[in-house]
Amino acid sequence: MTEIYRVGGAQAVTSVLLVACLFLVWLGFVRSTKDTREELLRYSAATVAVVLVFGTVLSPQFVVW
Repeated sequence: MTEIYRVGGAQAVTSVLLVACLFLVWLGFVRSTKDTREELLRYSAATVAVVLVFGTVLSPQFVVW
C-alpha cells in the first residue's frame, strides 16, 4: 500500500515541476527584449524540452525510437 502513495507523490512532484518550469519559460519570454520571432522559436523549443522531460504521458522509450 505504501508503494502506491510513493508513486502518487512522485507524480505530484513531477506535475508541480512541469507547471513551474513552463511558468518560468513563459516569464522569460514575456520579459525578453530581443526580436520576438527569434525568442518565440527559442522559448517554443524550451517548452517542448520541458514537456518531454517532465511530461508523464510521453514515454522516454518512444522519444528514443
